[in-house]
Amino acid sequence: MNGWKDFEMENKMSVMNTGVGDQLASVASETVKQQVEQLIRDYRRVIVDEIAAAFNMSHGSAYNVVQNDLRYRKVCSRWVPRQLSDDHKRARRNCDRRRVLGVPL
Repeated sequence: MNGWKDFEMENKMSVMNTGVGDQLASVASETVKQQVEQLIRDYRRVIVDEIAAAFNMSHGSAYNVVQNDLRYRKVCSRWVPRQLSDDHKRARRNCDRRRVLGVPL
C-alpha cells in the first residue's frame, strides 16, 4: 500500500488557485478583455456563445471574462456593468429625493 501512496504523492499535480486572493486566474489577455468589453459596449445584446466564437475561446472562458474579469451581468438580455459609478449613484439619490419630496422629474 505504501508504494501506491508514495507514487500518488510524487505524481500529484497542483490544482491550487494561481490567481490573486480569491480571484481565479484568467486565460484571457488584457487585449482580449478590452476587445470583449468593446464588443459588449457596441452590441449589448451579444450572447456568451457569440463572444466565445468571435474570440475562439470556450463558452466557460468567455463567461468568466464577462462575469468575473469585466464584472458585467445580464439584465433583460442586455449586458450592464455590475457596479454603478459615483455619478450614477449621485443621480439615483437625486431622483429618489425628488420623488420623495414630490418634485417633478
